[in-house]
Amino acid sequence: MRHLMLLLIAILLSPLFFAQTIIIQNNKMGVTDEDGDILISAKYDNIVYEARSNTYRVVLNGKKGLLDEDGDVLIPVIYDDIEIRDNTYRVTLNRKKGLLDEDGDILIPAEYDDIAYQAKNNTYWITLNKKKGVLDEDGDQILPCEFDKIEFKKDKYHATKGKQKMIFDEDGDEIDEDE
Repeated sequence: MRHLMLLLIAILLSPLFFAQTIIIQNNKMGVTDEDGDILISAKYDNIVYEARSNTYRVVLNGKKGLLDEDGDVLIPVIYDDIEIRDNTYRVTLNRKKGLLDEDGDILIPAEYDDIAYQAKNNTYWITLNKKKGVLDEDGDQILPCEFDKIEFKKDKYHATKGKQKMIFDEDGDEIDEDE
């Protein structure tokens, strides 16, 4: 009931905020422009306008995707979840996390248990099967997913694998502790 009420409010208020209108036909949702022309055909179970990315989050048969303001597919409707980040989209597919760039292209494939952005060195810290690794901002590997613990201190990665402790530079090259 709450979902239906929110949907009705969104439909009633949508013309006040932007020229497109979310429509419902045969229990499916779509979008029309200010002239009533169809931008997105009424085939989705749910549509939500995302103002900060100027996109439409769509749901079809439990899978999520993203359409641009013209109704073109930005992210295919295959994901279990999509989180909109600053310039990226964190996606979940079969309980695995991945990252897409602002154009919907794969930056990091959806094969990790977790992905966390680290602003202090502009990297992504990944987890797979309880092991940790690091990728650069382009999704290229700095440290493989084989460490129990990783810390970034004084421009160096301090990694632990079992009882072994290692230090790596910002490029992922192992260095001597005395350096």
